[in-house]
Amino acid sequence: MPRRTTLILLLGQAMLVAQAPVWATTLPQTPYRLYAVGVVSLQEDEAGARIKARQAARLELLLTLRTKARGTVTAQTRTVRAWDEGSESSQSSVGTFGTRMDLQTFAEALPGLGVQEVWVDQVRRQVFALASLDLIRAREAHSEEGRALQTQIAASISEPPGNGWKEHLRRFMEAQALADRLATWADTRWLLSGAGVPPGPQGPNPAQLRQLRERSQMSLSLEETLDLPVDLVTGLHAWRSRRSLGTPTPSPLRLSTKATSGWSRLMDLDRVRAQWTLVLTSPEGDQLAVWTFEDQAVGASRSEALQRLTRMLLPRVQEALDRWFGFHSPSQTTSPTEAS
Repeated sequence: MPRRTTLILLLGQAMLVAQAPVWATTLPQTPYRLYAVGVVSLQEDEAGARIKARQAARLELLLTLRTKARGTVTAQTRTVRAWDEGSESSQSSVGTFGTRMDLQTFAEALPGLGVQEVWVDQVRRQVFALASLDLIRAREAHSEEGRALQTQIAASISEPPGNGWKEHLRRFMEAQALADRLATWADTRWLLSGAGVPPGPQGPNPAQLRQLRERSQMSLSLEETLDLPVDLVTGLHAWRSRRSLGTPTPSPLRLSTKATSGWSRLMDLDRVRAQWTLVLTSPEGDQLAVWTFEDQAVGASRSEALQRLTRMLLPRVQEALDRWFGFHSPSQTTSPTEAS
């Protein structure tokens, strides 16, 4: 009887394995279409594993594209956003997409990239997903985006200049949005080159980018109302410089920062809890946005705990400011409270 039970179980497992789709082991071959498979372990939450498998499949396809593009790097260069220099520069595309998060974020918005099928292997406790990229659709969408960018940047440059900080801010956020789209467009151009897709239009020229930058400058002055950690002050100044917010204008926005902190002893460790409040103010004194960040950290000394706390909170501070000023930021951790 036990031998018969074992035989039935083995037959059942064999039937489950036999039901595996062909694409789980051999990728389809279709003209003008690329495929990739993502595989994740099946834990208790099958729905969550399916989502992760779909994400893994998209990521695997873009990693394949990136590998192909890097293989042609001697012949392929891309024009990068010359936001600070205001001039054209060509660089190797090897540095494009430095992290998996960059690729995953990019995969969600790439036209023609989708997941066709998902299969659950109950025997091996794995979830498989098949992703595909329609190269024709991707090329058409990329070309259309290039033409739209040329038109919109030209329209922004030809728009009559305005006065006041609100107009400066509007132009700055508009220009930053166009610059982010242009960077994504350039990355798409480079990735598609790895799949043998002929390049589309060149996009805006460096002179247009320089004009766009000059007509949309915005400055932000920092006002430390209390003695803040050095790392926080340094991080805010570095963020402002990186985002080109340091050029003086007749009416800059002002960011005042205030911190309150508490310290306590925990066994042989020091614990620091701090609350940082940032207030963005207009030249007329109106509060535009208020952010509050609070957390705690433990270290071998009070100074070490404060440094750890700063490293924890500074990215959240920068992300909140990025979102307010219209900079692209993939994560959403803290939302500002808009002042009425």
